[in-house]
Amino acid sequence: MGCGNGVFTLPLAERVAGAIGLDRSANMLRHLPWRPLIRGDAAYLPFKDAAFTLAFEANLLHHADDPLGIVREMRRVSSDYVVLVEPNRLNPLMFAFGLVVRAERGTLRSSRRALTAMVARAGLEVVAVAAMGMISQNLTPTALVPLLRVFDREFAFGEYLVLIARRITVAAG
Repeated sequence: MGCGNGVFTLPLAERVAGAIGLDRSANMLRHLPWRPLIRGDAAYLPFKDAAFTLAFEANLLHHADDPLGIVREMRRVSSDYVVLVEPNRLNPLMFAFGLVVRAERGTLRSSRRALTAMVARAGLEVVAVAAMGMISQNLTPTALVPLLRVFDREFAFGEYLVLIARRITVAAG
């Protein structure tokens, strides 16, 4: 969901058969070099229930008016897993970005606790959640990337929160 410029979607599509990118922006989709791509709203996904094994979003929820609704839609179209990647407000750079850039204000609400509570309200259980990384997609100077790779591990002030959740299955009977 929200495949944007493809920074996450392209590597996934190269490794996973049946990956589909979805974004609301026709302009963003026009610049991506692979298919299938669908123009659509993550709040109203144009897919059948349990159409995918996994639903993935990165840096979308903190921009949304109804992030819980999007997570519920992700749960609906996934038979197994939902993966969220969102900014970590505990990271000083992300926090400052949220203060300064109006479109990024949702970052100020983006925390481990908030994401965990949201997925629970959506009927999902957390498998893993971690704050990690210091490489900002499309913003980190190339020369700094090798130095910042040391932060590609879990630590409280990482730039991104990565949450993996699974559908809660109800036992029959």
